[in-house]
Amino acid sequence: MVQINKIEQGPDSPGILKRTLVLSLILTAIGAVTTFAMGLTALSTNDDIKTNEYFISVAKDVQPNFEDSLVLYTGETQKIIDFLLSLRPASEEGYITFLTALEELGNKLSLHLDIKSIGSVSESEKKATKEPSKTLEYGISFYGSLKNLKSLLKGIAELPYYVKVAEVRYSDPNGNGDGDESDNKHKLQNTYVRIKLYVK
Repeated sequence: MVQINKIEQGPDSPGILKRTLVLSLILTAIGAVTTFAMGLTALSTNDDIKTNEYFISVAKDVQPNFEDSLVLYTGETQKIIDFLLSLRPASEEGYITFLTALEELGNKLSLHLDIKSIGSVSESEKKATKEPSKTLEYGISFYGSLKNLKSLLKGIAELPYYVKVAEVRYSDPNGNGDGDESDNKHKLQNTYVRIKLYVK
């Protein structure tokens, strides 16, 4: 029989050294990859911090500008609200002043305006035309041409009051849109305008 001599390998043998070297290389590679990944994460975090610091600095600049803009906006809004409220008469004296201005407009346009307060509006009409605030309604009747009607509507729009034209009815007695304007006090009324005066 053949006898095989076994040689025991000690701690200095090449097999253990080789395994230790391979294990060290694997652990070094894992450590390098982990370090690289952590470095990328740190760089990304650093970029995020810089971006956030930039936005914070911009926000600090915007805050005072926003507050100034808000003050300007609300100040101007209050002026507008005050102006709109000044266009609404609050008392009987204001209503009379409005009617006087309306009569003066008619005289200026050489129209005999028949102005009547409309006090009784049906419930269904009230529901159909719900207004956002209080109004007084007036009916204006007169004889005139289409040109007279346009002039009156333009004049009403230019009055320093908040007025809504709710209805306009016009019938041309001559059939040509240019009614005879002379002596219109004594002719039948062919034009009707219903307006709403907004009040406080």
